[in-house]
Formats: sequence, structure tokens, C-alpha cells
Amino acid sequence: MEDIDTVHAGRKILFVDDERNILMALNRLFFEDDYEIFTAVSGEAGLESLKQNDIQLIVSDQRMPGMAGVDFLIKAEEYAPSAAKIILTGYTDLEAAIKAINEGKVQKFITKPWNDDELKLTVKQVFEYLDLQAQNQALQKLLEERNKELVGLNETLQQKVKERTKKIVLQNQELTRLNAKLEENFYKIIRIFLSIIEIRSKEIASHCKRVSAASRFLAAEMELEEREIETIELAAMLHDIGKIGIPEKTLKKTENILTTEEKNLYRQHPLLGEQTLSPIDNLKDAAKIIRHHHENYNGSGYPDRLMADYIPIGSRIIAVVNTYDQLVNKVYMNVNNTRLRAFKALRLQSGIELDPDITIKFILLMKRHKAEVNERRELEIKPFELKSNMILSRDLFTSRGTAVFTKDRRLSPEDIKHIMDSDRIEKLFTAVYVYA
Repeated sequence: MEDIDTVHAGRKILFVDDERNILMALNRLFFEDDYEIFTAVSGEAGLESLKQNDIQLIVSDQRMPGMAGVDFLIKAEEYAPSAAKIILTGYTDLEAAIKAINEGKVQKFITKPWNDDELKLTVKQVFEYLDLQAQNQALQKLLEERNKELVGLNETLQQKVKERTKKIVLQNQELTRLNAKLEENFYKIIRIFLSIIEIRSKEIASHCKRVSAASRFLAAEMELEEREIETIELAAMLHDIGKIGIPEKTLKKTENILTTEEKNLYRQHPLLGEQTLSPIDNLKDAAKIIRHHHENYNGSGYPDRLMADYIPIGSRIIAVVNTYDQLVNKVYMNVNNTRLRAFKALRLQSGIELDPDITIKFILLMKRHKAEVNERRELEIKPFELKSNMILSRDLFTSRGTAVFTKDRRLSPEDIKHIMDSDRIEKLFTAVYVYA
């Protein structure tokens, strides 16, 4: 199938997918927009289209016969190095996701079936970013030219120079903002990993988010440095990523009833997690923490049988929080004195599996947190439980510390939608506190 003739003048998009019905659906979706649409049913046909057309955005399927989507996008760099790239895929492929980000320079990783509105919004935002990037490049070029012109100008031109310089400074500030936005790509990688975990198991993903939030609070309570706190938070967020390669039937069993073969396989997940994350420079420290989060304080854990302070402190923190979360959300679920039983179980494991000092600090932190909630007559609820006219009893932040709303705000339907959207996109909220 050759490229379909252009249907709109304007920005050029190339869709690549081996399924013709998918290409037709994408063509219909963007038919009324001011885009010039090209399609190809293979990576090879896509490369031919790139040779002949100045494509600005490439949207490619991952699983295609002959040439996979990631390999096509890597080769596409030769013909369209400035084009933005989006991967569409109908399955979870961790290796492909990492390769797409690192080598294919992919801006977005979207699963099929896609949401039409979200896909259209993503395409719109990509073009807005490309436009702004082009404007800043033009501005930089203009700045260089004008600086040359300024040489030798007399004093009567000074005021004009100041006015033009002011505009340039403002544009450079915008360029700085864009550079900061690029740094956020690191956190997009985290979201991709978390999305992959969630596709594999919503239960594991929810567990990881709870452990991440509690580990951050505990690390802060222990007055660790902020950088170390952030590393522990990220490690906790992804501590079970190695489980996506373990059969579901094995994950559903408790470790004490696993066969020897199943137990050996299950105990590989900290190593698999480390191997997945260690190639990414910013995640090397978190990967080391993940490797050791099942070491026991007395040296009886795995994979390296480390003991006491030889275990990284982040691993020891995650071990305590991980054990507590499994107790209250699995072992003692729906039991009236769940928390008390969990605290008792933690004390019994203190000095054996868990660091005794960290265990005590965590129990005291949880008790103080509960007392504060009771004293203030608050309700601790999830974002989806919010209702109009509820009043926040605390400032609302994401677990990364980004402010959302301040204390005493009466929530409107729009406010609740904003909270839900943020929760869905970042997947980092823990709970919201409102007056009872």
C-alpha cells in the first residue's frame, strides 16, 4: 500500500501500522483537523514516505512484521531527525519501551486501544512544543544577528537595544522553562514503568504506590538528605517491577507454599528489577536499593544474604514499609484491629527480618499520624471518594511535593476533576484529608 494522498494542507503526520483498519481509523480521527496525513503499512514504506515528505510527527505501531516500530523510528532519525515520535502498541513490552525512549527518541508511549480525545490532545501538544522550539531557535539566531549589528551603534540606539534585550531575556526565560520540561522526561520514564506494572497487575501497582509514599515519609522522618529521600521514593515506586516477568500463578501464592522451582523463580525479582533499571543513569542508585529490599537484618534474606548495616538504608526502609503494607492489605484485610496486629507482627520480625531502629520509628510515625487524624476530626479518603463542597483540612500535595490546593478550600466539581486528572496522569497521590 502506497502512502495515501494528502487530505489536508498544514502540519504533516505519518501514521505507520500494518493493519489497514487502524490506519483508516486514525485517518478518520484527524480528518477534520488541519493536518496533512500520510500512512504506511510497514516500516519500509514509512521510510520511503519520510524520504519524499517533510514529516513533522511520526506515530508508529510497535509490533509489525519485518521491522518493529522501535527499529523503524531509530532508522527514521536518518531521514527526519527533527520529527517528533509517538509509539502505539497493544501490548506491554518493557524492553521496547526502554529502547524507544533511549534510542528512538520517542516522546510518548501510548497503549491500544487509545482514547480518541487523549490522542488528539497529545498530537496537538506535540505540535505546540515543536512550534515553540522552532520559535526559540529562530530567536536564538535573531539574537546572534542582532548582537553583530549592535557593534558600533551610537548612544542614540541604546534605548532600543535595551527594549530588544528585554524581549530576548523573556524569550530566553521561556527557553529555560522548556529545558526544564525536557528534564521531566526522566519522570515520564518512571510513569511508563509504573504504567507497565499497572497493566501487569493493578494490585502490585497500588501496593508500589502506597509503599513509595510511606517510604518517603519515613525517610524524611529519619532526616535523610532530600536527594536520598527521592532515590528511596523512586526505588519503592518500582521495587516490584521485576515481578512482571514472573507467572501470575506464582505471584498469587504466598512464599511459604511455593515449590522449590517457583521459590527460586520468585526470588529472582529483585535481580530482574535491578537489571531493568540499572542501564538508566538516574536510576542506578534506586536499582541497587531494589536489589537488596528482600535482604533480612539477620543475614537470612536474598539475593546476597547481607545483614544489618551492610544492607542499604533505603532497602531496610522499604522492607519495613513493604511488610506493613502486605499485612494490612492482605493478611489482616477487613479485620477491626488490623493496624495493631500489623504493629505486633513488625515487632516480632524486628531484629530478624527487619531493622529494629527503623521498625520502631515507623510504628511511632504511623501512630502519630493516626492520632493527628483523630484529633483534627479528619477523614482520610482517596481522590475518587471526593464530593462537591468537601473542605480540605490540609494542604494538598502530590507525593513529589507539588502543591495542588491549599487547606480550607471548598472543593467544586472542577476542583475534583483537576485532582482526579492529576491523580490519573501522575499516579502519585496517596490520600486526601477533609474535615469530617
